[in-house]
Amino acid sequence: MLERHSFVLAAILAAATVSSAAANDKEVRALTIPASACSLNSSTPGAGVRNGGVFWDLVSAAGPSKFALLDCPLPLSNVRIGGTSATKISKFRVTYRDSDANLDGPAVFVDLLTTKLINNRRNTTVTCSFSSTTSGNTSSLDTRSTKTCNVTLQAGSFYSFQVGLRAGTPFGNTFATFMGIDFPK
Repeated sequence: MLERHSFVLAAILAAATVSSAAANDKEVRALTIPASACSLNSSTPGAGVRNGGVFWDLVSAAGPSKFALLDCPLPLSNVRIGGTSATKISKFRVTYRDSDANLDGPAVFVDLLTTKLINNRRNTTVTCSFSSTTSGNTSSLDTRSTKTCNVTLQAGSFYSFQVGLRAGTPFGNTFATFMGIDFPK
């Protein structure tokens, strides 16, 4: 009887291990990065960038594309570092609006950045990227898209997001809106 229960328990644990491998660790699932946590890094001259508190908008009339770049911190604390039990990010979800949905005009771009010191120099790399033109969905209304991104957090590394907004086409007024990032289960 004990052998049978051990076999059942082993099967349950194996199933739980497989399903949790595709999920964000609990330390990350508790995080959200609202647009209000982000700061404007740069924008093209004449770009109609607006911080509405719960969103960042870039609106552009007909003409050349305009760009805005936002820096968004990823506030991590009390995470497990190193080994097989290290905290992992498996995906992130972007809440945004892109006035032409997933076509090539206006767009929202999100990069997860990893920064570390190497030989006393700052080294920042793009760990994962999202683009509403390639990874987004077909809605031109407020929407969400999830991007798979397998990252094991490392000691001595800093993590942040950089958000790019692009608007403006020869076809008239366009806009891109960023509302935030979270980490679904």
